[in-house]
Amino acid sequence: FEEYKCRVQTYYQPKKKDCALMAGCTTHNGFEEGYDHALYRYRVQTANYEYSRLVMHHFHYSTFMHNLGEAVYDPVEVVENFSSTYFVHSKSIYLTDAANILKEVTTGILKVEPCEHENWIVPIVLKAYRYLRTGEYTKIDAARYICQETLRSGKGENSVCNMYRNEAGNFAEDDWKDRM
Repeated sequence: FEEYKCRVQTYYQPKKKDCALMAGCTTHNGFEEGYDHALYRYRVQTANYEYSRLVMHHFHYSTFMHNLGEAVYDPVEVVENFSSTYFVHSKSIYLTDAANILKEVTTGILKVEPCEHENWIVPIVLKAYRYLRTGEYTKIDAARYICQETLRSGKGENSVCNMYRNEAGNFAEDDWKDRM
């Protein structure tokens, strides 16, 4: 493994923006921070085919461990669907409920991560996050707000947004005070 790790670190040199001090801690592609991504991506790169085919037999895929990244998951559902899973690798337990909801909504509607986006999205995401944290927004409220503001900003209609329209066909949410 030591030789493989050294090759990964040589292939993925550190850059100033991400992982400036440690080689091999990211692939420098979107959403691929972490050693696990670098270790996997290295062996599937065409440039590394000759070496990878000699060591591929050391890698084993099984349901013993699931790598779910930042995805929110239900442990009971994992046990029911994958009875041989012993370990789940996920960062979602370190995020607040509001952050998990916001991530799910923004990736589902805008197809971007909440923290990796264009400038026009920043105030929209920040407002939705603030209201989610205070309990003024539910997941549906946040989705409606993001859809409404996406249209208002001129970024076009999003087909995912149609399921968040209310009975009147718009994105207006109920006043949070009325729900209390």
